Amino acid sequence: MKKIFFFIIITLLNNFQLKAQTKHENSAWFVAVNSTKINQKIGLTLDVQLLSADRLAYLKNFLFRIGFSYYIDKKNIITSGYFQNQTYAQNYSNSPAISPKLSNVLYEHQIWEQYIRTHKINSVFTTHRFRLEQRFIERNGA
Repeated sequence: MKKIFFFIIITLLNNFQLKAQTKHENSAWFVAVNSTKINQKIGLTLDVQLLSADRLAYLKNFLFRIGFSYYIDKKNIITSGYFQNQTYAQNYSNSPAISPKLSNVLYEHQIWEQYIRTHKINSVFTTHRFRLEQRFIERNGA
């Protein structure tokens, strides 16, 4: 009975036509992540990301995250840090063939804290990350 019901649902869904606007855009994403121990208990973490848009013509997002880590032991790490995200807003002209011009930059700032717990389940290493973020987002026109 379940197989028949499933077959009917799939058949009905296949009869619907879906229409959507399609936007063709090539982009690239660069990510650099580093975590360095300064000594047995203290470390630094760095995360930099760049996202381009419109056939690599301009930068769409820039993300920068830095944090200071305290290694409680080999399995437990606490980290606190700062994060900034810059989103470059676009202003398209009347002609879609003309490249968009950057009209403004929106900023987001965060203060964040996280706890990382690493352990082994049978032969699989597992990491759990719990993060709190206090976000400060700029409003457009505010």
